[in-house]
Amino acid sequence: MKAIVLGCGLVGELIARDLAKDENFQVTVADIDEKKLEKLAKEAGIQGIRTDLSNSSDIKKIVADKDIVIGAVPGFLGFNMLRSVIEAGKNIVDISFMAEDTLSLNELAKKKGVTAVIDMGVAPGMSHMIVGYVNSLLDETESATIQIGTLEAFNTDGLRSLLYTIKIPSMKEKTLRYPGYTEKMRMLRETGFFSDIPIEVGGAKVNPIDVTSKLLFSKWKLKEDEGEFTVMRIIVQGKKEEKRLCYTYDLLDYYDKNEKATSISRTTGFPCAIMARIIAQGEYSRKGVSPPEYIGREYKVYRKVMNELEKRDVFYKENIVEI
Repeated sequence: MKAIVLGCGLVGELIARDLAKDENFQVTVADIDEKKLEKLAKEAGIQGIRTDLSNSSDIKKIVADKDIVIGAVPGFLGFNMLRSVIEAGKNIVDISFMAEDTLSLNELAKKKGVTAVIDMGVAPGMSHMIVGYVNSLLDETESATIQIGTLEAFNTDGLRSLLYTIKIPSMKEKTLRYPGYTEKMRMLRETGFFSDIPIEVGGAKVNPIDVTSKLLFSKWKLKEDEGEFTVMRIIVQGKKEEKRLCYTYDLLDYYDKNEKATSISRTTGFPCAIMARIIAQGEYSRKGVSPPEYIGREYKVYRKVMNELEKRDVFYKENIVEI
C-alpha cells in the first residue's frame, strides 16, 4: 500500500518512520523544506517530494496514486490541505491543528466517498477517543474533564468537535502552563506583538506576528536530547445501571533517547500512524469526517489503537471507581 505524509515536522517525520517499519507500506513524505527531506531519506531511506503544501493542485497531484494520506502540516495550511485531499477522493488521517471547522467538510467527504479522521493526535485525539469510548459505555454521561500538561507552548482549543458530537452537560479542557504564562502572553497580545496588520519598519512592511514568531520559536526549540515529558488525565463521570461511576485515564510519556523522539511527537504521531494503518486495511470505513470520539465508540478499533500504542510504550492507565 502506498502512503504519503504531508508535512515533515517533528510529528510528520515520526509518523513516516513508524509507517516505514511496516513492510506492507511504501511511504513518501512531502514538504517544502528540502533539507528535512534529505535528512529523512539519508537516515530512514524514505522517499521525499519537495512540494508547496499551500497549493491545492500540487497536493492533488502527489496524492493521486496513494492509498492513504496523512496530514501533518502547520495549522494555517491544514484546512486547505484537508479539503484538497478530500476533493481528490483520498482517505486521510489528520493531526494538523487548524482553526477552521473541519466538520464543515463532512458532506463533501461523503459525496467523494472519503473516510477522513481528523484531530487524531493526543489532545485533541486520544482525549476525545477515550471520552467517546466511555460515553458509549454509560447510560448517561454527566461530565468529561481533560487535563493536559506538556509544559510547552502550543494552542489550546481542546474540546473542539466534542462540543457538537456528544451531549455532556459539563465538559472542560485545561492545559498546564508555567506560572506567569498567561500574564506574559496577555502583555504580548495587548502591545501588538501578535497583530497580523502590517507596520512599516525601516522602509519595509512587516507583520508583527511574523517577527514575534521568528524570535520566540528559536527560543522555544528543544535542544538535542533535551528531556521533556507529556502528561494527561481524562476523567469521565456518569451513570450505568443505577450506579455512578468515574473513569480515569492517565498518560505519562517521556522523551525517547534511543529514537530521539519527543514525548509530544510520540503521543501525537503514533495514534495517527496507527489509525492510518487501520483505514488502509479496511478496518474503519465510515464515510465522511470522523472526529476521534467516533473512533472511541467502535470498540474493536478503539481496542486496536490502545493495543498498538502499548507496543510503542505509550500507556493510558485506566481506573474505574464507583462514586
